[in-house]
Formats: sequence, structure tokens, C-alpha cells
Amino acid sequence: MAKVSAIRCAQYDDGKLDALMDGHFGHLGIGDGGLAVDGRRVFIKANLLKKSTPDEACVTHPRYVGALARALMSRGASVTVGDSPGGDFSASHLRRVYKGSGYEEVAAEFGFGLSYDTSVTTVGTGPTYKVTKAVLDSDLVVSAAKLKTHALMTYTGAVKNMFGAVPGLTKAQHHMKNRKAFASMLVDVCEAVRPHASFIDGIWGMEGNGPSGGTLRRMDVSVASLSPYAADAAAMALIGLGTGDVPYMAEAAARGLCPALGELEVMPEGFEAMVGAFGVRDYAMPETRMVSLRTVRGFLPERLRRLFGGGARTCPVVARDRCVGCGDCADICPASAVRVMGGAADIETRGCISCFCCHEVCPAKAIDIVPVGKLRKRAAKVGKDG
Repeated sequence: MAKVSAIRCAQYDDGKLDALMDGHFGHLGIGDGGLAVDGRRVFIKANLLKKSTPDEACVTHPRYVGALARALMSRGASVTVGDSPGGDFSASHLRRVYKGSGYEEVAAEFGFGLSYDTSVTTVGTGPTYKVTKAVLDSDLVVSAAKLKTHALMTYTGAVKNMFGAVPGLTKAQHHMKNRKAFASMLVDVCEAVRPHASFIDGIWGMEGNGPSGGTLRRMDVSVASLSPYAADAAAMALIGLGTGDVPYMAEAAARGLCPALGELEVMPEGFEAMVGAFGVRDYAMPETRMVSLRTVRGFLPERLRRLFGGGARTCPVVARDRCVGCGDCADICPASAVRVMGGAADIETRGCISCFCCHEVCPAKAIDIVPVGKLRKRAAKVGKDG
């Protein structure tokens, strides 16, 4: 049985968060006869996709991470917090993200370190991957994820949080793969990094077109496990998703890494009680989930690929009235399908591979997800009116 701890917490109050972490640590035996942390160097891998204020629910809340760091330090660990956000993997970019997301302030207040190490190493025995050296140089890795939907993978949590160990713009190269290959890569990276414990901040989550352009959803829950797959399976159940709904979890299950729901030992009161207390039936999924066929071509029989082609897929579209012309989308695009012209970004639909990297990193939420069919109708109408 895989142990999972699911505890109610309704706000990012330091006292309540300290009690929350004590509860998780007690359930999972962290620092008390189970996972030893005394004298260990711990790297907390937060979800810091981009510079984003804590109240936007795009990043793991800094006070949640601060409480996790305090719980580890009080048990004798030394703690460093870090991530490799989208964009340039440099100390200056890390500093902007840490400061803009509230981490710099919390680190100074609570006395844990922030990683500015931008050195990279290679992991893997079959496929190999570049990952940040700071993660692997620690004694223990702890995942501190955010409960969010994801335009490409439907959901992102503990397992996909490990993709942040892949440095900066290197991530974009992996998005050139089809969805099945991308999912397989996520599991490979998680297995290479092997987090020793995983925490998911679901006090406020993100629904809709996540992981950065969705809307806030209050869930009042924190989920933790020594297994990232068990943590994700439990969190997914709360928002109505099963293993087969999330490609990387389907891949993990095929490899025998993901426990079935019946194999979860959920504390304090069991799986059914957890779902009854925190589960919701109306958690909004990404618009890409049902209509994006190009990105799932790795799962489709050839006959269906020919039948549907790319006509039912979705693609990112720039809302020029919101675009600030920063160029982050052009920098991250693995297909080089984005240009900044006339002070705003422009996406070449035919070159777009629907990886939604641009949607993830846009600081102005100026990129919408639109079915290609709507674009064709819009273009036809413009042509007719013109």
C-alpha cells in the first residue's frame, strides 16, 4: 500500500501551515522512524513556472514552501529551494522569478537558501536528459507542486513538477515530441531525479486552461506522499481524473509505477472520506482536453489520423489588445512559429505544434486557446467581409 496524507487547510497562515506540515510528516513518518532528514541536505523543488504573484495560483505558494522548509529544518535538515523556470536559465532570471513570486522575502524570513546554481548534468541510462546539477547534488529531493490543470497533459502535479529539473529553454526541445513521447519523457525525468517525498499545494488550485492561464479554484486541501505517483493519483481523484485521463500517469501505470486507487492508504480517514471531504465534480478542464487531436497523434490509429488530420486540434492565439510584446513566447517556442511584429506577438498557425509553451510563459495572459475550426471560420468571414 502506498501511503497518502490528505489534510484540510483553508488559508496560507503560518500557524495553520506549520500544523499542516506536522500532520503530513506524522502520517508519512518523515523524520520519525521513516524518511530520515536529520543532517541531510534537502532540495525542495517548487513549481516556479514563471514570475507570478502567489495569489494567481500559478506557482507553489511561497508560504506553503516556507512551512515545508521550516518543518524540515526543525528536524535537523538544511534546506535549499529552487526550480528552473521557463526562459533563460541564468542567475538573473532566477532572481527575478524568486523576487516576483514572493520567494526571496520568505527565504529571508525563515532562513532557507534559494538556488542560483545554473550548472547542468546529464542523467539517464536509455534516453539521456540534461537536468540541473543542484537538484542531484542534494541528499534528498522533495517535490512541492501546485494542483493545476495543464493544456498538454490535462493535469500537472508531483510527477510533472520534476520536469522543472530540466534547465530553462531546454524544456522547449522536448515539446517537439508527440504527446505520448512527451509523457514518457516526464516519467523518465521523474525516475532519474527520484523525489523522496512529494507535496501538492491544493489550498488554492488552478482549473481551466492551466498551468498559467486558468482560473483560481479553492480546494482547501494539501496532499502528500513518499511516492509522486501516489500523490498525483490521490489529487487527480479529487478533481475527477483517473490514470487514463493524464498521459504521463498512463505511462507510469504501464511501467508499474503508479498504484491503483485501491492500493492507496489515505490518512487520516481513508480514500472515500478524502474524496467526500475534498472531491469536486465540476473542476474545469483545459479546452484542449477533448478537441486537440494533433497533440495526441501518438495515441491514434493511422486511420483516425488520416480522418481527422489537424482540423479538430486547438492552437494558441494572441489577443493583441492584451499582448505587451515582451517576446517570451517567441523565445520559448520550439517550432519557431512565433514572431513579434508591430509591438505584438504573431503565431503562424501552420507551423504551430500545439505544445502551448507560449501560453504557459505569457506574463500578460494574452494567449488564448482556440479550436482551429473557429480560426478558419473567422478567416473565412474576414475574407468574405473584405
